[in-house]
Amino acid sequence: NNPTVVDLTSGAPDEVKEVAALAKDKGFSFVEAPLSGGPAGALAGTLTTFVAGPTDTYQKAKPLISLFSSNKFHLSETPGAGSATKSVNNCLNMMNLLSASEGLLSLAKFGVKAEDAVAAINNSSGRSLQTQVRIPKEVLSGEYNYGFFLKLMKKDVGIGTKFVDGDLIGKDFFSLVESLEKEVGGDEDYTASVKGLGVAGSKEAALNLLTGSGPKADPEAYMPSQIKLLVCDMAGTTVEEGGLVYQTLFNVLQEAGVDLTFDEIDAWHGAHKLKVVEHFVNRHEFGGVAELDDAKFRDRSDAIHDNFVEGIKRAYFDSDNIQLIRPGLKEHFNDFRAKGVKIGLNTGYPVEIQDAIIKKLDMQDFVDTWVSAQNWGGRPKAHMIHACMRNVGIDDVREVAKAGDTVLDIQEGVQAGVGFNIGVLSGADGVATLRN
Repeated sequence: NNPTVVDLTSGAPDEVKEVAALAKDKGFSFVEAPLSGGPAGALAGTLTTFVAGPTDTYQKAKPLISLFSSNKFHLSETPGAGSATKSVNNCLNMMNLLSASEGLLSLAKFGVKAEDAVAAINNSSGRSLQTQVRIPKEVLSGEYNYGFFLKLMKKDVGIGTKFVDGDLIGKDFFSLVESLEKEVGGDEDYTASVKGLGVAGSKEAALNLLTGSGPKADPEAYMPSQIKLLVCDMAGTTVEEGGLVYQTLFNVLQEAGVDLTFDEIDAWHGAHKLKVVEHFVNRHEFGGVAELDDAKFRDRSDAIHDNFVEGIKRAYFDSDNIQLIRPGLKEHFNDFRAKGVKIGLNTGYPVEIQDAIIKKLDMQDFVDTWVSAQNWGGRPKAHMIHACMRNVGIDDVREVAKAGDTVLDIQEGVQAGVGFNIGVLSGADGVATLRN
């Protein structure tokens, strides 16, 4: 029954051993679990943890670690092994980013555009997380906003190169990363380190392609070519409805006597609407402790949700308040379909509303499948994406792109592990919110 220390620090292995020994002397159990996965992984609960320490201590701490880490690897009974593995991981991360970027820079001499080279490489044996995700999303876009400081990457590389001390992961590699940090700045995102790279005779032209200092690439130009299914949200992404769904939901809750503000609804953009009703009813009338199978709570929530469904029917279908998000959407989707990309729709709408919208806007003519949170559970869980994949016969989630206008849409794509995750600005959330 000793208290347990769970050390999430990415530290030097020898120092972790010292901390573990100190904890033992003080009567504490100790396990280390350094993290990987960035801010998006933390937000979605999908971080990877490199666990080291006694098995019984890990089992005791596992429920807590599982709250933020869906990928847990118990690597060793010996503290320090987790940090060692994490540092090797980040050495490979940085080495892959820099070597891929340097290769792209050199190809500019042959007139090869970076996005074209990335597309080819991502269908070949040289692909990696860096070419498939980091370079398209952070470098080619000019965003450099993954969320991991270059100075922290240098720290991890320093730890790894010190104990590996090999021909590649060694002093020379650390010196390169150190020089890039000095040139670019330690408080910059680690992906910005590519700005410090140069290839003789081509640096200026190539940097325009790589860093976004020249014309930025069209996002469609660097959508990974392996994508076979595009799953899109409905309201705000493919369907323009002027925010009626949230206004109707707010009005129905207020009419039922539930105390809330419209701003509180904002956090629920993209969610299963019954879950939104349950949350506010539980908070207002049951002190936040009601069980889902409590008869009184169930009846109250279901009645309000039924009123919402009737209200949204009137708002949507008794007038022309809904339309496609843009006039050319049908042609745009059919262009994708002609290239072998299936189109799916997922939504927090009830099935009845989803089917009625699709019928009203003739979306069945250019969409291959659609699913509702009513049947599969809401975002950010990935069940709706998986259902779309099954419906069109796709097994590899890396062949899926997800598009949506809310944080929950982005989190859903992250949890699913899609090959391309797209935030659109036609709906609920803006640039800063989606990035964060």
